[in-house]
Amino acid sequence: MPPAGSLTGDRGARRVMLATLAGVAFAPGAVELAIDVAREHGARLVVVDVARERARRLRTAADAPEIAPPVRVAADRAAAEGIAVTVVHGPSPRPVATLARTVVAERPCLLVFAPDPAALASSRAVSRLRYRRALRLVERRTACLLWAPAAEHADVLPRAASGSSQRSGRRAEPRRARRQTA
Repeated sequence: MPPAGSLTGDRGARRVMLATLAGVAFAPGAVELAIDVAREHGARLVVVDVARERARRLRTAADAPEIAPPVRVAADRAAAEGIAVTVVHGPSPRPVATLARTVVAERPCLLVFAPDPAALASSRAVSRLRYRRALRLVERRTACLLWAPAAEHADVLPRAASGSSQRSGRRAEPRRARRQTA
């Protein structure tokens, strides 16, 4: 049994995963967080980028997509600091499901899911709605600790409010508070 606070996963290997979608730049501080945790715990850093592929077609080695610049920079930076790095990238007709399956297969103890919310505004590949859905799906389907850039970008991330108050534009109150005042 691993000691409390250890980043040892089910298979005994330590992993920290840094993920984005469609080559979107990482949120400020995300790369530093992933590298610091990997260094502190002697963990391998797995950098993941999955892009949407619309049409299914046969791929050859020559067709393999290039690693997106933000992913390459993060991997090179971690390698320069002496951290073992694995880069997983490629197209998928269902990139969010592919990301969730990759997380389940790799069993990281920490997933830093950090496409930069500011970069999402200019991204054609990943809308803010797709990002919110991806975050919810990854959170539901994975069992590891999840970090996402929430506090600074609350307008982009999912809200815990009910659908009716979101549609009306009112701010939702927690149910407990309403019951206590009623």
